[in-house]
Amino acid sequence: MAIIHITEATGGLPNSGRLSGTDGDMVGIQDVALLLNGWAIEATNSTDRVYRAGTGNRFRLGMRDSAAVSGAATLTMVRGMENFVSASSWTDPFPTVARMADSNSNWVKSSAAGTTARNFDIYVGTTWVLMFVNFGGGTNVWEMQGYWDIPPSLSGDSYNTMVCTRNTSNFGSPTNNWTTTATSAGNTSYAWTRTYDGTLKSPTGGPVSQSNTSFGAISNAPQAQLGPDLALDRIKVPATDAGSLTSSPSTTLSLPIRGYIPNLWAPLHGGRGSINSRDTFTDTAYNPSATFRCFCIGNSGTSGFVIVEETDTWSPP
Repeated sequence: MAIIHITEATGGLPNSGRLSGTDGDMVGIQDVALLLNGWAIEATNSTDRVYRAGTGNRFRLGMRDSAAVSGAATLTMVRGMENFVSASSWTDPFPTVARMADSNSNWVKSSAAGTTARNFDIYVGTTWVLMFVNFGGGTNVWEMQGYWDIPPSLSGDSYNTMVCTRNTSNFGSPTNNWTTTATSAGNTSYAWTRTYDGTLKSPTGGPVSQSNTSFGAISNAPQAQLGPDLALDRIKVPATDAGSLTSSPSTTLSLPIRGYIPNLWAPLHGGRGSINSRDTFTDTAYNPSATFRCFCIGNSGTSGFVIVEETDTWSPP
């Protein structure tokens, strides 16, 4: 199934594709983007939404896109959920409210309230959505946020859905959504539906790569395109499940690799070098039909970056 990619320049979006620090801008765009690839709006009420994929686990993605809920017009309160009562009342959300307050469980739209439009890229798969936002308009300073069914490493995994929210009310800088770990420790910005056995709701998880800081910011590694092959070297991204409500793994419920995050690649570099956000490349040795795009967390040559496989050519290892 094709992957849908939309940006602020895509035709047919409300307000001419404006994503800004204005109530309703996020859900207005998602109303169009998600439905282009088989998702449905199961509940709606003003700026509240419950979205559901047409296939996969079919847990829900909820958004409440008003300052009255999120704490700021620059933010949209976001959670996954197992079910719902209404557009604003959700059953078994992840992360739970106890684990993350509404003001912290969010996706960012802008660093400033008002109608100043921000650039964005949204990728919609049949069971996942990944969004990057140039929230402050600064060169190469983007935020990453997403919701996925994770292709599992163990058979019978029926709770293998993960959401990435920002775990902060600060809308002025990127968050530890970008943070990776070289261990099985959880990242509190990420939440699974439940542990593999279903006994614990909303455990932490997140991406695992060669870095203990950010994607593409490995200590003492060459910057992008400055390594031995002068290429963009990368690996597919495992997702860990700490099996706990903190970043400390459970000795009985954790899964160091619960699966792999669809279409996301971790660069094997010590920074972006001269790569810029939205730069694209191909790799015919990997797959002549595949295309890739880069997104950066900062404008320094040592700033981290991540790679998205834009085409429906990705598969788990």
